[in-house]
Amino acid sequence: QNSTGHLNGIAKIELFVDDKEIFHYNMDKFHFDDSHHINLHQDYETLKKKGSHFQRCYRADGNRLDNYLNKLNGKLMINDTLLHKIRLQVSDAYQNKSVLEFDLKGGLPKVVANIPHYPKPVWHEHEENFLKVIVNERKLLDENAHFFFKRKMLEQKSLYRSGNHAVFVWDLRNGLPDSVKVGQYVERFPFTDLIHPGKVGKHTNLLLDIHFPKQAIFDTLYLKTKTDFILSKDSSSLSFEVHDPFVPLSSFVYLSLNTKGLLKNTDKFSAYNTSAGYRYLGGTWKNNIIDFKTKNLGKFTIKKDDKAPIIKLAKKNRKQIQLVVKDNLSGINTFNGYINGQWVLFYYEHKKSLFWTNTELSNIPLQGELLIRVADKCGNLAEMKAKLK
Repeated sequence: QNSTGHLNGIAKIELFVDDKEIFHYNMDKFHFDDSHHINLHQDYETLKKKGSHFQRCYRADGNRLDNYLNKLNGKLMINDTLLHKIRLQVSDAYQNKSVLEFDLKGGLPKVVANIPHYPKPVWHEHEENFLKVIVNERKLLDENAHFFFKRKMLEQKSLYRSGNHAVFVWDLRNGLPDSVKVGQYVERFPFTDLIHPGKVGKHTNLLLDIHFPKQAIFDTLYLKTKTDFILSKDSSSLSFEVHDPFVPLSSFVYLSLNTKGLLKNTDKFSAYNTSAGYRYLGGTWKNNIIDFKTKNLGKFTIKKDDKAPIIKLAKKNRKQIQLVVKDNLSGINTFNGYINGQWVLFYYEHKKSLFWTNTELSNIPLQGELLIRVADKCGNLAEMKAKLK
């Protein structure tokens, strides 16, 4: 919008090939219940990694938004060697339009893979439904790969070569292999289960149960978990990983972790998502088992928080009281302020950790004995007393 800092967004995207429309996205209406599907319309992984918003010019698998008006859904098939005219039209809600035009020439497949240097002779990459195994040691380029799947060994030739690399491709829709061997080198895969959209899914190992409700995922999830549970030296935290944070979820996923033999005393221990800092998830304990839920996969920690919040009096006069209240981990749960035993309304600014009074909305004079009580989400209580003159 002109003369403002607002980003009002894109209302319409149209994609044409040789003047024939193959994709049409129109945000003229939107059901609130479908709002989480916008994570499939945009590139969710790039958003999480870089904070950049990219909208897809095709309809991703599992996207149930009804804002797509072309049945082709952006699928482009070129089976010739001709020059094709591509036109992309993007409009906002006020019909302001930008147009990008370019040519796309068909041709016979020429595989040129942009494969970065990697120190291991054999490694793997996973993208959507495909597992790519890459070999970069010259003496192994003529070797076949041996995939280990359901206690069987399946031999496969390389699909293509690019420079000094040989590439093998496995379709994960056919099943989840345990590992691959090329020459003397073995590469193990982290896949532990296959979770289907629209169905209740569950994964269980010795310590961890993961429950996926029917509508939790949008698309097929090739679940990756690490069997390593890392216990800190002072036994104050237990860390583990479930897949990665770049998969959007439609609803909560439920986890149950058995800490018996790992944590002796679970008092004041809670679950946190630690993919980007510490995000409190809480949890309930029973017989050394903690149950908690999350809307983001990735890294988790069961950690002890036995430190009370810190309260600092930043400003006091007859017009206003200001307090800075910080907590080291679980976060503020309750805040109460009293003057001469009478409860006083305080306002809160989360980003600045600031609490303050507003004398215009309170008839209580800011004089006498001030008492502040703050508790964090693990039950640690802090108090501060001061005299207001």
